[in-house]
Amino acid sequence: MDHHAKAFDDGTQTKLLIYGSYLRAWLKVFTHTPHYKGEALNFFDFFSGPGKDPDGSKGSPAILLDELAKQRGEIFSAKRDIRIYFNDRRKRKTKILAEVCQEYNLPWVPTIDSQEFEDSYADQINLIGNGPSLVFLDQCGVKHVNKARFQELARKDKTDILFFFASTHQKRFNEQFDNDLDIPSDTPIQLVHRAVADQYRSWAPDNYYVGDYSIRKGNGNVYGLIFGSGHRLGMLKFLQTIWDEKVGGDANFPMEASKMQGSLFDGFEKTKLELVQDEIQEGILGGTLRTDLDVLTLCLSRGALPSKAAKPIYKEMREAGIIAYERGSAPRISEIVLKEPRNINLRNGG
Repeated sequence: MDHHAKAFDDGTQTKLLIYGSYLRAWLKVFTHTPHYKGEALNFFDFFSGPGKDPDGSKGSPAILLDELAKQRGEIFSAKRDIRIYFNDRRKRKTKILAEVCQEYNLPWVPTIDSQEFEDSYADQINLIGNGPSLVFLDQCGVKHVNKARFQELARKDKTDILFFFASTHQKRFNEQFDNDLDIPSDTPIQLVHRAVADQYRSWAPDNYYVGDYSIRKGNGNVYGLIFGSGHRLGMLKFLQTIWDEKVGGDANFPMEASKMQGSLFDGFEKTKLELVQDEIQEGILGGTLRTDLDVLTLCLSRGALPSKAAKPIYKEMREAGIIAYERGSAPRISEIVLKEPRNINLRNGG
């Protein structure tokens, strides 16, 4: 099925909203950081399509070009070069895409390829990570980002990846796919994409962060995005992106009931967020989480936004008189923690 042949549905629009929002944050980080001075910013889109849908809604290539146009002045001020690679196996799509790119008249001319993904990827893999890189893999199904390819990309320096995964198809036809994933048949449909993300998380190198966002389509199937970064700031920016009010969380539908809602039912399981909060509290009390950086890192490793997971626990423990919370020494949840971590002081001196 050619998903570019019809207007983008709500799920696709949400996926592209997340891509654009993260892209905007990513660009701002690398145009303001003194790190990687003189290195080009690299963008790889291996399933680019024609740039727009039949109704004129912007696809991932046009979204990238829009952001580059908006931040053009900042990019010039930072003296950054930009390198763009688009690929789609259908030449009729890349022909249209070339026309879309020309309309922007940007100083950075994209390389536009028309190859099968495997050939395109093989040509570009040694260029990924030569300077800060953002790799977008909007595959239609499940097969292209297997364990070996994921780990290869995860080991690339200065590289963030964002890819689509047809999670319901994986569950339904699990044994037919040769992509190394194994989703248990009893996985609830609303949690299937999270189960996929957990498998990628288990394959990730040490100190690598994996985030996910689940999308339920009108037909009830659940798909989603998976994000990967070797940098805590990258993961934090992704989580802030999906929890922005325009997106609203880690799914476009209610995935879990809270323990309060489920307290009347036997065998009720805590939500992902509640489990992370238990870890935070136990870690602080047990002395394994001694700084707000320790807590933030735990949140990121579990794919939980610190303001949702850690902030309520800090408040609860402060009100219970367990942790000190004086002005100027209170634990924090923002990215400043990455540069200036603070100790978490227990009232009993622990």
